[in-house]
Amino acid sequence: MAMTRTRALKLTNEQKEALTRLGKSRTEEARRVQRARIILMAADGDGDKKIARAVGLNKNSIGRLLILRVVRTFCIV
Repeated sequence: MAMTRTRALKLTNEQKEALTRLGKSRTEEARRVQRARIILMAADGDGDKKIARAVGLNKNSIGRLLILRVVRTFCIV
């Protein structure tokens, strides 16, 4: 069984709250909502494969999105 990659993300409570609001938004751009959900799931320790299934993307796309978004926005532990 292949292992899925996980990234340890450290988010502040404010970041989690903002991402949660964004992830539930019905008026925000769909890709921003999807990215918020990806970051929240990664912060919870979910692997790329599980995240990919939940948001309907390829697991390689998850890795690329997380690396780009997290490096630009959040602290990787």
